[in-house]
Amino acid sequence: MFVFELITRSKIMKLSEILSGLKLCILMLIFTSAEATNYYWVGGSGNWTDFSTHWATTSGGGTFHTQVPTPNDNVYFDGNSFTGSGQTVTLDNTLIECKDMDWTGATGSPNLAGSSSNVPKIFGSFTLISAMNISYPGEIYFSSTSTGNTITTAGQLFNEDLRSNCSRLSISFEAMLELLIVIKTNRDIICSR
Repeated sequence: MFVFELITRSKIMKLSEILSGLKLCILMLIFTSAEATNYYWVGGSGNWTDFSTHWATTSGGGTFHTQVPTPNDNVYFDGNSFTGSGQTVTLDNTLIECKDMDWTGATGSPNLAGSSSNVPKIFGSFTLISAMNISYPGEIYFSSTSTGNTITTAGQLFNEDLRSNCSRLSISFEAMLELLIVIKTNRDIICSR
């Protein structure tokens, strides 16, 4: 014998309320997990993937993250990052990602190096300093999904092209002057959609 329950309008309304609440909870989880976490480089030379010895939770701190930065995370290289002159951050993995990369305040003329096959993908702003070296021979890919991001090259020359999906790329007059140096060295800004 089969029993069929009559679905009343009030039961449909209750189900609709439950589904609306569930959607709200899912959205809150998505937006909470997408919040940027700050990663601070410490300890001098090392590989990008050395999260347990180089990616601290605070500037100069001794508490480390449990994974490498993601596209939602900001990475900082500052006055507490390097312990000597000419120390190197090596891009040692094919999955090099972050939201913002900021070298403001870094001391000791640090170097950014790595294999050209390890293309960093930056999903926010990119800020370099004049007192650093870029020996990394590959492309840098920008993939922002929001407006207001900046590229500050501080006069640095790149060994390969800067690439962007260009859906959110805007270049200020100052940045264009900096990027002219890049273009003069036979490097391009390549947009693809």
